[in-house]
This record gives sequence, structure tokens and C-alpha cells, in this order.
Amino acid sequence: MIRTCLSIFALSWFLTVASGPARADETSATQRVWDHHIVAWKSRDVEAILSDYTEESAIIVVNKVIRGRKAIGDLFRQLFDIFDKVDKPDDHQIDPATVVGKVVYITWRVKIGGVDYPFGTDTFVIDKGKIEYQTITSDPRLFAVSGSKR
Repeated sequence: MIRTCLSIFALSWFLTVASGPARADETSATQRVWDHHIVAWKSRDVEAILSDYTEESAIIVVNKVIRGRKAIGDLFRQLFDIFDKVDKPDDHQIDPATVVGKVVYITWRVKIGGVDYPFGTDTFVIDKGKIEYQTITSDPRLFAVSGSKR
């Protein structure tokens, strides 16, 4: 019993020590991609945003899967169209990102045409400097703002 406990402790210690710097490096690499992505978002630069994705990347939004750079670019053009309709700059707030390992999680809110959409989230999975997966969760009515039936 004691030997088993010591083995578990030793394994736990080794995994913690061995993965500690890698986790920090991974989080740092993820943070760099996120920093680039949010600057591109704020400047409405579709090409800069697309540089964060690959042809294999997928975004899940309103129960649809958007795959590949062309489709992702079309989605971001639609999102820019929606979010450019805010009445005042402070009507769209993105809370500070939580970055852990390969994952970025954000919450946000927007007010468009006097209608509050008080809670949205995005989750990003980033590996090797590219966004592999992203989910966008919001009130589905938000996509009607652009006239799309997504």
C-alpha cells in the first residue's frame, strides 16, 4: 500500500515537473496567437484573421460547422457586418481572455439597434500556431442582424 502511494506520488511529481515548462510554453504560444487574432478582429482585417486558421480549421456557430479558410473568411465578413452595427463603441465589450494550455475562452456582450445580447462566448483550441477549432455561442437572433439565416 505504501509502495503504491509512493509510486503514485512519484509519478504525479514527475508529470508535474515534466509538464510544467511545456504547459507554460504552450500557454505562451497560445497567448501569442490570441493577441494577433484580437488585433486583427479589432482592425477588421480578414486576411490577418485568416492567417490564424488552416484549411482544416473548423468554427462551430449556431449548430453549423464552418470549415476551411474561404468559409471562415465569409463568416468573419458576416461577423464584421453584424458587429459594425453597434451604436457606440462601448456597446461591444470583450472580457479579458482566459488562456490555459491550448485553449482560449472569452465572454462578450453587444448591443445593436437598442437590442442587448448580454452574453456570448468563444472558445478557441490552438495548436502549432493555428486555431484548429473555435466555437461561438450567442443568441441565434444576433445572426439575423446581418440578414443571414445561418
